[in-house]
Amino acid sequence: MWVMSDVDTSAGANDVLVSFRGVQKSYDGEALIVKDLNLDIRKGEFLTLLGPSGSGKTT
Repeated sequence: MWVMSDVDTSAGANDVLVSFRGVQKSYDGEALIVKDLNLDIRKGEFLTLLGPSGSGKTT
């Protein structure tokens, strides 16, 4: 995984707007697609989801 961030993380600039902890996703109850996702999105950060058409990015 490659992460790039130019956001100022000094005191006062790291306001978390969205936080996910322990997220899991499966499509048929057996095939685990995402396991234990932990993610914080802070003010000023951008997030991009990449994947093939039909892979559930908007789900």
